[in-house]
Amino acid sequence: MRNRTPGVPGSPTVATPPSAPTEPPALGPVPASGGSAPGWPGATAAGAVPGTVNVGSIGLEAERVRPPKLSYSRHAITPLPYAGAALAAVVALLVADRWATSGTFSGNRDSIKTLNQVWFTVDNLLLAQLDDVSLLRSTTKGAVVLVLAGLVVGTIALWVARLGRNLPLGESSFGVGFALLALPAWWTFPMTVGLFENPSTTRIDALMRLGLAAAILSAQFLLLRWALLNKIWRSGRLPGDLGAIVLWLPELIPWMLFLGSSIFTLAGTGDGEAPPTAWRPTPAMVDWGQALSKASAVGILVLLVVVSVRQHLGMIEDRRRDQEARDADRRNRAIPEVAAP
Repeated sequence: MRNRTPGVPGSPTVATPPSAPTEPPALGPVPASGGSAPGWPGATAAGAVPGTVNVGSIGLEAERVRPPKLSYSRHAITPLPYAGAALAAVVALLVADRWATSGTFSGNRDSIKTLNQVWFTVDNLLLAQLDDVSLLRSTTKGAVVLVLAGLVVGTIALWVARLGRNLPLGESSFGVGFALLALPAWWTFPMTVGLFENPSTTRIDALMRLGLAAAILSAQFLLLRWALLNKIWRSGRLPGDLGAIVLWLPELIPWMLFLGSSIFTLAGTGDGEAPPTAWRPTPAMVDWGQALSKASAVGILVLLVVVSVRQHLGMIEDRRRDQEARDADRRNRAIPEVAAP
């Protein structure tokens, strides 16, 4: 290319040599004062720590910390308040029952009679005793006892449901309905309703009551109570969940012997005939049934307390591990600073 001298007409043209390629500026050393030389990769910004390089701008990404595997749900609630309320209700019912069944009868006789009919059934639902039930002495005392009985059933069901809802996703939980079906002695219902005043019934009526009671007892213990107690046992992370069998099988045996022998005796006895002696119900069956029912009830309460304490401690450990993982993840996600070479 030729250029003319500006402002001079007819001036000769002079050839301009081609321009040399522009080279990038050399990378200078990092100043000791903390600044950066022009062109230095990862130069620190003003106010950065002297002698360090921001490596967050050269494509390094922090690895996410995996959250820990928790033993219980993140939304779990400690079951200890539920345990305290249920145990307080049980103690209050025991004291009120002793108070309501002592002293002399007072108040309207018909009202007391009606309350005792209801209490006869309710008391057996709470604890299988059949005819071993003390009579209420007044309408006021009876009303207090019945209210406390309902409170015991409700608080224990809520307690069990709280243990089930604390389990994480993926584990089979259990709730109020399961507890209400599995824990009360529903098999005593056919044996108590309508029999408070007139325990003598016809042979057919007795067979129907006994057969229904045996069917309910078998279904409740083998399908519901066994499954519920196993779930409660596992919810506390207790080893050997087969051990829960001792909380229901000993109680089942004497009552099944009593119901089975009663059905066998009535089925093989005609009207006006002497009962066969091959297999007859004995008082020992009822005595063992009552004693083992009380032992099973105490054992179930102990299991619930142990599981509640273990869940409470497990939740504390879960939250501690979860917080540690969150802190580690927060540190990893922060922009790291490394010393410059």
